[in-house]
Formats: sequence, C-alpha cells, structure tokens
Amino acid sequence: MRIRRAILHIGTGKTGSTTIQNLLAANRDRLVAQGFAYPVSPGRRNHLQLAVFASDDRRAARMLRITAQAGTPGFRRGRLATELGAELAALPDAVHTVIFSSEHLANQIASVEDAARIKALLDTWFDDYCILVYLRRQDEYEVSLYSTLLRAGRTGAAILPPADGARVLDRHDWAGLLDRWGAAFGRAALLPRIFDRGAFVGGDLLADMRAACGLAALPVPEEEAA
Repeated sequence: MRIRRAILHIGTGKTGSTTIQNLLAANRDRLVAQGFAYPVSPGRRNHLQLAVFASDDRRAARMLRITAQAGTPGFRRGRLATELGAELAALPDAVHTVIFSSEHLANQIASVEDAARIKALLDTWFDDYCILVYLRRQDEYEVSLYSTLLRAGRTGAAILPPADGARVLDRHDWAGLLDRWGAAFGRAALLPRIFDRGAFVGGDLLADMRAACGLAALPVPEEEAA
C-alpha cells in the first residue's frame, strides 16, 4: 500500500474542536476530491475511538460510559484496528493525506506510552505525521470551561488543578502536552497554533485550520454558519 500522511488534530479543549470536526465531517466527499480523507471508523465526527485505543482501561471505560457506547475497552480497541485498517485500505489512490480529530487526544493521552500506542496503530499506513494542536491561554480556557459548566447547572465545580499535583493529567500544562506527543512522533511533527482570533489566518479558526492542513475552501455547515 502507498504511504500516506496523517494529520492528527488533538484539540485542545475549548478551542473550537467541534466546529472543526463538523466542517470535516460535512465535507467528506469534497475532501476526497482534494486528496484528503476524514475517516468514519474512529467516530463519525469526533474521533474519540483513537483516545479509547490509547488510554488505559480505566480512562477508556470512562470515555465509553460518558458517550454511552457499548463494549469493553478491549473490544473497542480490536474493532477500531480492524475497521480503520479496512477503511484506509479502501481509500482511492488519489488520497494523500488522512485527517484525524479529537480533543480527547489532548485531555486523555497521559503519557508518552499512550501517544506511542496511537503511532504504533497508524505506522502500518503512514510514515509522515503532523500533530496539529490549538493552545489557549489557560485563564481564558478556564473561563470558557466554567461558563459551560454553569450552563449545565453545575455551580460548585472546582476547575483549577489541585496544588499538590494529585491530578494525573494537568490540562493546563501545554509544555507537557507537546513533550508527550513530540517524544512519540518527533518534535518536527508538532504544529502548535495559538487559539486567538488575532493569530488566525484571516482572523478565522476554520481558515486557519485549512491553511495548516493545506486544504482549499470548504462550505461551512449551516449550524456553524448561523
């Protein structure tokens, strides 16, 4: 099979990942016409199954429970490997780049070993990688997160990490995040972007993402354009 390039958009949270995923999922046919693919097997919109594949059983089971998906983590890992392999093998020869996207790849991949499991899964089909990640100022991240919690009726949530560092994965540690993925995929594969309108290409997140991936213009779904 010919070697293709993989772009892994890993979030982070509260940086418009859903908007990016909606654009990619709504334009699968147009992506193929440009030589790109956005797979279905890891998830129709959010490629959560990649994070399940790489996480330990406890974190994987929690993700499956939250998203109401049946099956054990082991079953899901085996199913993803089989279905993803079949989907990639069936891609047209004109497809040169495959895009994956899930913010869970940032907030659930807790170690270099976790990230390396994803690379081991993908190395059968790819030898060129780009890790696209949007990083938001931590204080702005927390304001956005707390606003989401308030809308859900959760007024007493503790959103800052404990001072003793007891939390396994500090969602504020962008340097640690880049170190994990850089160690697994190589520092040269990292493509960090600042989540700020002033830093976006054309002042627009989707235009910035397309520029980072090398994509031409795509129609924005109505729910995002509204």
